[in-house]
Amino acid sequence: MTASLDGRVAAAELTATLVGDGFLDGTDAGARDAFAGPESTADPLSLEYPVDGVIVPANLAPLEVQWSAPIAASLFRTRVTSADFVDLTLYTRRPELAIPADVWSRMAASAPD
Repeated sequence: MTASLDGRVAAAELTATLVGDGFLDGTDAGARDAFAGPESTADPLSLEYPVDGVIVPANLAPLEVQWSAPIAASLFRTRVTSADFVDLTLYTRRPELAIPADVWSRMAASAPD
């Protein structure tokens, strides 16, 4: 970030972190309550696609992230993190998340290639 006033210029690095909750597929803030008790590690979600840690070229079409749970579930909570940039908790009723094209293009622009 650069600022100037009366011929003086100052510059500093600025890092913004996106933090919060996202409620998808007809969920609302009440979805958070379904996960209010102690976390169970007996039936964790399992990322199916893409494989964790994969590097995706920016010129690919938007991905659909898919996960599975060993039990029948009607509500899912998943967390998307990237050190210092993103810490989102998403609530959805579906076992997949199609990344919208406009979001995908912004993601690609934030970390080219």
